[in-house]
Amino acid sequence: MKTRIFKTRNFQRWMQKTDLPDELLLNAVAEMERGLCDVDLGGGVFKKRIALPNRGKSGSVRTLCH
Repeated sequence: MKTRIFKTRNFQRWMQKTDLPDELLLNAVAEMERGLCDVDLGGGVFKKRIALPNRGKSGSVRTLCH
């Protein structure tokens, strides 16, 4: 079964500004499904750091998922 990601308009605009491609977002979701997340904020909300191309994890973006 393919993973689907539904993005809000604001999140989509933010993704375009940060040059975060859908492929990296899908990879991050797959990692979270395997239990690899940075922080469990409770209530089913998780924080995940995503490394951007040519910037590494230190120059990464952070996302919140529910």
